[in-house]
Formats: sequence, C-alpha cells, structure tokens
Amino acid sequence: MKWWIDADPSGLVWTGLDCDDDLALIAAKALEEAGEMEMAGLSICGGNAQLAHTWPNALKLLQTIGAAWKVFKGAGWQQMQPAWASLRLLGRLMRGEEDSEDAVEALIQTASSMPPQSLNVLMLGPCTNLARALQRAPWLASHLKRAVLMGGELTGRRLDLNFMSDRAAARHVISANLPTVIVPIQTCAQSAVTADFVRRVESCDSAARAVLPKMRLQTWLMPVLVNRRVQVALEGLPRSAALDAGFIPWDVVALLAAVRPHLFTGWDFLEVAFPSCSQEPCNGTMLTQPSEATGSHSNHSNIVSVPKFITNETLILETMLELLCSVSSVEPLPSLDWGFGREVFAALNSLLVICVLGVLLFWMKKKRPTLIWPPWPLDPVCFCMVVGFLD
Repeated sequence: MKWWIDADPSGLVWTGLDCDDDLALIAAKALEEAGEMEMAGLSICGGNAQLAHTWPNALKLLQTIGAAWKVFKGAGWQQMQPAWASLRLLGRLMRGEEDSEDAVEALIQTASSMPPQSLNVLMLGPCTNLARALQRAPWLASHLKRAVLMGGELTGRRLDLNFMSDRAAARHVISANLPTVIVPIQTCAQSAVTADFVRRVESCDSAARAVLPKMRLQTWLMPVLVNRRVQVALEGLPRSAALDAGFIPWDVVALLAAVRPHLFTGWDFLEVAFPSCSQEPCNGTMLTQPSEATGSHSNHSNIVSVPKFITNETLILETMLELLCSVSSVEPLPSLDWGFGREVFAALNSLLVICVLGVLLFWMKKKRPTLIWPPWPLDPVCFCMVVGFLD
C-alpha cells in the first residue's frame, strides 16, 4: 500500500509544540521496513512550529533514521489561519518563513504517475498542502484511494491544533468527493505516553532516542497545558488513565489507524460540517451527526469514517514501542535546535539591560539631584537598545 505523508515535525526543536510527528515518521520507517507500507513521498508544512523550523527538523530526522524518502517543502503559517493570536504574532515576527509550492506540485505529479485508487494520503499536520492540491487538480479527489486526517472533534467544542491551524483547508478536504478517515481528539486521547514509556525508549538502541529530550519535556508539560482542556471533551467517553501524567501520541495513533485499522473498533460514518463565517477560523468548531452511509457509498463529500475506540491502550503503546525501537540510527543522534529560542533570549536580554540601565539612571539621579539627565527616550544608549529590541 503506497502512502504520501504530510507532517509538521518539531521534535528536534526546543520551541516546537509537539514531538508526535517525529515519532510517527520513525514508526512509518519501521512499517515500511516490515513491508506494511510503501512511502511515495513526504511533504512538510508549518504547524507544531513554523516552516522555517519544521523543514530542517524533517531533513535532520530523515538523515538520522536513514530514510531515502522524497521530501518536499510546503505551506507555512503565512498561508494558514492559526486560531491562536500568539501563533499569528509569531508567524509575523519570526523571520525565515518561506512557503513553497513544491509539496503541492509533487503530490499532484506523483498521483498522476500512478494508477487510480493506488495512493493514500496521511495528513499528520494541517490540511493546507492537500487542500491546495485538490484546488489545483480537482481530479485528485477521485484519483486518490483515501485520505486519513489526524484531527477533528466530535462534541462540538473547539478543534485540535491541526484543524484549527487551517480550518478552511480541513473543510475543503472533507467536502471533496474523496474517501476520508479522521482520527479525532476523542480517539487519540485513549492513549498516553508516560515517563515509564520514555525510559523504555531510552533503554533501546534506536533512532527514537533523538527525540527523548522533547518526550521528557512533554510528559511534564502536556498534562497541564493540553490534557486538562482535552479531558473536558471526554466527559462520559473512554480515555487514558495516564492523561494526568503523560502526553497524547496523536500522530502515531493516526498512523496506526491508517495502516493497522484492526487495532481500533467502533468504526462509523459521520456527516461533518464546519460553520462558516466572514473570516476563519470562525468559532473553531466542527459539527457532526450520524450518517446512513455505508462502505460502498459513492458520495464522500462531507462524510468521514471514524475509528471511535482503541481496542486496547496497552497494545497500542506496545506496538508503538516495538516500532520505535526497531529503527536504528545511521547517523550520530542530532542535538536539538533552539528554534526561536535565540530570538526570545536576545529580546529578554535586551529588556533586562534596559531595565538595569533605567534603575541605574534613577539611582544616579536620586544621588545627584542637580545632575541633568535627558528623558530616557532621548538618551542615545537607551534609544539604540529600544530600537534594537523592537526591530
């Protein structure tokens, strides 16, 4: 079975939001070596981090695991509608964000070179690249075998990061006449990676050890920053008992749902709608209702298939561990990039210097009241520092 994967990996960047894409790509390499999937191509987008960080992250990871996949740069935050003001601000302030059409063109060319119904697409990040490909080549909808999307929310609450980063793209993909599977928040949250799992990864000599620093960080941060909000959407639904002590391996769950669907139950068809408004991401929700569609239906527009339940959390985690530990590193394990940490550190350092200098000027003025100092905005040193900080 041939697959095209679209991802936003940031597990090798300290300021990246998640490491699940990296873990999923390592697991995909293991599945390819086992003959369970064949990679036709990989496209990279912004999402967990800006494209200026996810792109080098992907190249570094592929080199580490020895994956000779064709990889293409795609859309960044500039072509999305991130739902969070902080991400929109970062997208405007951080330099080096260069969107590319390479991913869209490569996906179209790859699909056109293959027989109909032979290429599957797995979207581990925002749907931007696939949506743009469908807009440019509408025939793709009937040519692709199916699309599997990591994203979606089944209770009408705010969406996940992938769909919220480009809700319009998610709407376009799901409204296309393309067989689509979504792996939503409620399914992914039935498993969690804890510190014990991280120690087991550390004990195996594999390329996954490159992601250990971010895995350790996420077992500490995600229960507070993400999982508390996720659990609100899980009322009355099955969930991992470890959500208070670990992170959700979103993209690994989506990969397994795509390649090993027998690990999931409760497969069902749902009708999906994204309430529209004048400007995305609108209210950030997705509405669902049961569908009468069956596996043989021909109209796939706004109808998705959903695996509602994980068969067994332990089995999912053991499968994940087996896949991660089976991929050896062909290069020395890379060090993590600081991402935009350098810019933040430089800004904080400049602010600290300005504050110290301000206190010093105030103290000198207090000690020598007759000393005439210009207002601090006119002081050449302070002025230069402020300009440098704001630049």
